[in-house]
Amino acid sequence: MNQRIFGATVCTRCGHTVGPRGPNMPRYCATCGHALVRETVTPFTDRQTVYGGAVAALILGILGLVMPICPPVSIMAIIVGVSSSNAIAKSSGRYSGQGFATAGFILGVIGAMMSFVIVARCR
Repeated sequence: MNQRIFGATVCTRCGHTVGPRGPNMPRYCATCGHALVRETVTPFTDRQTVYGGAVAALILGILGLVMPICPPVSIMAIIVGVSSSNAIAKSSGRYSGQGFATAGFILGVIGAMMSFVIVARCR
């Protein structure tokens, strides 16, 4: 696959910068003779963004561990983690952050268990 650098194509075999892209782009590298592939690439289309809900789930899960006296924070981490995981799975690769969502869910479960143990011991 050829790399695009500021309107030019770079040969993947030898690294030589080969003329401008477009209809005037050469078919073969002048240095090594490697066949160049004409491809249409839209900038930043292959870039994944981290799903915001996954980051929120991770933050809520960490807060649930730090503040075990407040069970709603851990429960929110569980709910946001599951919903974020589902949204990432349905995004067809557009969003990343599955690990953040899973970590937030797991931390939320641990925080909820800790808070329920603390509440049970206080009674």
